[in-house]
Amino acid sequence: MKKLFILFVMVAGFATVTMAQTGVSSANGTVSTIDFATTGAKILVPINLTWDGVKLEYGEVVIQNVANPGSIALYPDGGGTPSTSAAVNCVSTGLNIPLLIPGFTVAGTQNTLYTITTPADGATEIVHTLVPANVLPLTAFKIYRGAALSSGNVINNATTSVAGADSWKVGATLNFIAAQASGLYTGVYTVVVNYN
Repeated sequence: MKKLFILFVMVAGFATVTMAQTGVSSANGTVSTIDFATTGAKILVPINLTWDGVKLEYGEVVIQNVANPGSIALYPDGGGTPSTSAAVNCVSTGLNIPLLIPGFTVAGTQNTLYTITTPADGATEIVHTLVPANVLPLTAFKIYRGAALSSGNVINNATTSVAGADSWKVGATLNFIAAQASGLYTGVYTVVVNYN
C-alpha cells in the first residue's frame, strides 16, 4: 500500500511599480520638478493543496519473466478511472487489491495561474517493507487535469476557477528489475503547487 506526502506551498502576493517620471526645467536659472508615480499591489489568497486520501495503488503484480520483468504504467483513462498498460512480462491483477488513482484539490485566488509539480524521474522509489535494500523506482509522473493527461511531470499554467478552485489526479509508472524480490513495497512522493 502506498502513502502520499503532500507539500503545501503558500504565496502571500506580489507588488508592482508601474511608472516613475521626473521633469526638470532651468530656462531662467530656476529648477522645477514634477514627479509622477503610481504603485499597485494584488494580494493573493494562500494557495492550499488537499489530497483525497486515495493511494497510488498498483495492486498485486505477477512478474512472468524474472529476467526481464518490465514496468506497469498506471494513469487515469479518459473518464478519470485507473487504467494500466504493461510489458508482456508483468501483469497487475487488481483483484484482491484494487487499482487506485489519487486526486488533489487546490483552493486559492480565483482565476489565477499556478504550477503543479510532481516528482522528476529518479526522484522517487518505493521500498520493500522487510528488506529496504529492495526498491521499485517510480517514473513518468503525469497529471490528469481537464480530461487530459500532461505530457510530463509539470503543468506550468494551470488556472483556478472563478471560485478559486481546481482539481486533478496523478499517475506514474512502476519499474521492476531482474529477479525483483517479492513482497510488499511502500513509499511516498511529493506534490507541489505554487502561484506563477
